[in-house]
Amino acid sequence: MVVTVEPGIYFLDVYFKSAKERRKYQNFVNWSKADQYFSLGGIRIEDNLIITNTGHINLTKIPKEVDEIEALRKTNIELCPAKRDQS
Repeated sequence: MVVTVEPGIYFLDVYFKSAKERRKYQNFVNWSKADQYFSLGGIRIEDNLIITNTGHINLTKIPKEVDEIEALRKTNIELCPAKRDQS
């Protein structure tokens, strides 16, 4: 069997721009901190695993350490700029 594990975090417009949603989640979200990450959009780290009778094999070969991920993210932004300014 093959499974995909995709932990991620996303910063969605509906929550950042709606005063009603901000009030609803004010006890769970530090909005001033979250606002600092809004332009990021989100990030997900995906692993594809083969599950065997004796364990598993991780098929994904990507960086996992924070500094490696940040370096990759910066490179990605330079190569594929976000389409935020489409006016």
